[in-house]
Amino acid sequence: MKSGEFGYALHDIRIGLEKGVKCIIIHWRGDSDIKEKLDDNITVCKNYTLLPRDFIEELYDAKNHCNPLQHDTDVQKDYGQVHFTYKVLEELSDKIKAFT
Repeated sequence: MKSGEFGYALHDIRIGLEKGVKCIIIHWRGDSDIKEKLDDNITVCKNYTLLPRDFIEELYDAKNHCNPLQHDTDVQKDYGQVHFTYKVLEELSDKIKAFT
């Protein structure tokens, strides 16, 4: 993967994180607790202890890595960020598989 493609990969991973976190909430709480933003849905998981606290922190970190660059001074995305966020998505997927 070339460095110019990291942003696209992170965008796709973010979509997976959004869907996965919503799946967790719907399974344990129903769809009435679903929020619009990924950050808010992670907070729902945190408040209701739907996922382990250390994994919640990894989700917040992954979400932050997936955010698009906002300013010219922002640090460019790198392979490490893509790899980390992919591994978090993979772990989230494993957690979903465990209860389905």
